[in-house]
Amino acid sequence: MADPLNFAVIPTNGRACFKDCLLAIEPQVDEVIVVEGGPEAARVPWVEHPVIREPELNISKWWNLGLEMAQLLAKGAGAPQWNVAILNDDTIVPTGWMSAVTAAMRQESAAAACSGDPPPYTRVSTRAPRSNKNRSISVCPSIDAV
Repeated sequence: MADPLNFAVIPTNGRACFKDCLLAIEPQVDEVIVVEGGPEAARVPWVEHPVIREPELNISKWWNLGLEMAQLLAKGAGAPQWNVAILNDDTIVPTGWMSAVTAAMRQESAAAACSGDPPPYTRVSTRAPRSNKNRSISVCPSIDAV
């Protein structure tokens, strides 16, 4: 079986730190999906990835739009499995982060979420996955939590 496709969803409202986030995750995934939100969307025309523009200020909606797009792209590619990381636009992940996180997630058959609590960013919760084989990962600035 082929390796699962890896996607990163980055919701942003055009903050300057977004570019660093994008540069850190790009080489680690098959595709980055940018969800640009807020009434002044269209601040990142230079991005060479799928960009979804959503004028409503609703982070949950931005996440869901990104997850939906990842599913469409994965199914369009005929992928039976895929991984999705949702990154805040101020997150900078280290080299090898996505492969380490997805390997750990698939080994444990769990979904995880990590919040941006004050340092050392170690709060992680896991739960048994629903009936599908796909995993959604919400990440924090530190790999130490995994």
